[in-house]
Amino acid sequence: MFQDTTPIAEFRGPWGVPIQIGASLILIPIVFVDLFGADADSLMRDLIFVAILVGSIYLHELGHAWGSLIQGVPIKRIMLFGGGGFCERSRSATRFEQELIVLAQKSDVAEELDRLKSHVKETKKILKKGGACGRRLDFMMQEFNREANTLASKSINSDITNAAVELKVLIEQMREQIQNIE
Repeated sequence: MFQDTTPIAEFRGPWGVPIQIGASLILIPIVFVDLFGADADSLMRDLIFVAILVGSIYLHELGHAWGSLIQGVPIKRIMLFGGGGFCERSRSATRFEQELIVLAQKSDVAEELDRLKSHVKETKKILKKGGACGRRLDFMMQEFNREANTLASKSINSDITNAAVELKVLIEQMREQIQNIE
């Protein structure tokens, strides 16, 4: 819907990527004013909605551009039009580049380590609060176990794999102790 590939305006976005505006993008505010009326209140509301809509399309396409640039694939342009937009690459990533990206993403365990730290903090809070906390602690052990499993599956290093296995053993021991808590 409303897809056009001939730009009526162009500017440079982040990373020097050309951002092009299609003529159909101008139709969005016109359609909203026509459908919902043109009194001052509804006009302002419609213009704000259109700005948010166009901004979200723009950010969405910037996300595609950023992902491509991280992979080393140059961006030819980002085109925004009334029905959405697209991010056009200058070329596709080679098979080798794709494999390197997958390997880098798979071996990055920073997110899991951050979540483990967060789980430790939450577990400390539960223990300090006292009272009936058995179910909450049991839930936290499940979360610890999930992160340990993810760490083990992402590992390309035997030391990390061994640490993940040891962590799982400790989690299971804690879980057994938690069964005795109300």
